[in-house]
Amino acid sequence: MNLTEKLLSLRIGPFPILLLGSIVGILFLAAQNDLLSNDVIGGLASLMATGYILTTIGAHTPVINRFGGPALICVLVPSFFMGYHLIPVNALDTISSAMNTDNVLYLYIASLVVGSVLGIERKLLVMSFPRRFMPLIIGSIVATITGPLVGMLFDINPWHSFLFIVTPILSGGLGEGILPLALAYSEITGKSRIELSSLMIPAALIANVFAIVTAGALSRLGERYPGLNTVASNQPGSITEPINAEDNTPLNIELMAAGLLIICTMYTFGRLLSPLVNIPPTIVMIILVVVLKITKLIPAPLEAGTFQVYKSISKALTSAILVGLSVLYIPWDMLIQVIRPGYLAVCIATVVSMVTSGFWVGRLLKLQPVDSAIICACHSGFGGMGDMAILATSKRQYIMPFAEIATSLGGAVMVIIATLLLRANWQNIQGIL
Repeated sequence: MNLTEKLLSLRIGPFPILLLGSIVGILFLAAQNDLLSNDVIGGLASLMATGYILTTIGAHTPVINRFGGPALICVLVPSFFMGYHLIPVNALDTISSAMNTDNVLYLYIASLVVGSVLGIERKLLVMSFPRRFMPLIIGSIVATITGPLVGMLFDINPWHSFLFIVTPILSGGLGEGILPLALAYSEITGKSRIELSSLMIPAALIANVFAIVTAGALSRLGERYPGLNTVASNQPGSITEPINAEDNTPLNIELMAAGLLIICTMYTFGRLLSPLVNIPPTIVMIILVVVLKITKLIPAPLEAGTFQVYKSISKALTSAILVGLSVLYIPWDMLIQVIRPGYLAVCIATVVSMVTSGFWVGRLLKLQPVDSAIICACHSGFGGMGDMAILATSKRQYIMPFAEIATSLGGAVMVIIATLLLRANWQNIQGIL
């Protein structure tokens, strides 16, 4: 194979490297000549091309690729480039327009929140919930207590630890948790989403890395002591039951179009009800979707179509959204400032306390303690990508339905609780920012 053939065979994501290189060259020339359209077309092209490149780098970088490398690289590299003024001003304007003015960010958030909840098996919500998810519930409670207590040892206000470190870690990832959280916090506090996001995203990334390491250690523990993997496998409600929350229905464009309408309507309904109940629109949207899922008011085919939209947008735009968030919402200097010993200690304590509690509660309830602990680890993961990294590292892909519950609904509950507590106490705790 000659050099040309080797180059033609190389790929970045779905693209042959020469084709993606040509796309990047066209975008660069347009930016240099101030001809990159200042709208969703120019913005998405820039973000997606950059996302493909950085995701590939993260996936193939030794060591880092085992600890959520694609997400880490997509978040850190653009922020670094912004910090040292290496991104053209007109490209920055284009990205800002696509993310904010054209509301790509809001569409992404609504799609992930609505689609992920409607894609969960309803029986996982209404059958044997206390037994299956008691380790997760207890672990989350322990983590929300432990994190702020550890923060106090480093003179961090417990409200700050809970609202801006612990809650983002347990919020369910980027689109489903941190972004709705930042929007809700912004509406309550009047602070910039950029400032709030820069406080919260590093916590979720740090916790995700540690959760992956912890999951790997738990897997090795299970290999050394097989009984920890097989406890009560014949019990009712055992984690090993073949329940699959993933929808395998072939893509149906008509159903996906209907699903997109449902997503947009849920977001609009949230905005409509928000002034009446005095709760941020994104939180109202989460509550509405959970109620609709439990009450089965949306026909199953439409749920499937909405879930397919979620999967498509999540797969197509997550890396692009990460790049956009990094450019707009994660100033490099602020990122460096928040990563300090006390901040790291709260992140690690949150993960360790939740995973440890999940392990022992699972053992007490005669569930597989290793699996229970790993599900708790997923609750501190960076959304779906974090779940996949955690489960792949621990070789536990079969518990993905439970990880999805932990990430989506567990995160939604944390977002709602934190938002309500902030709204009720903001007048008394304004000094935490």
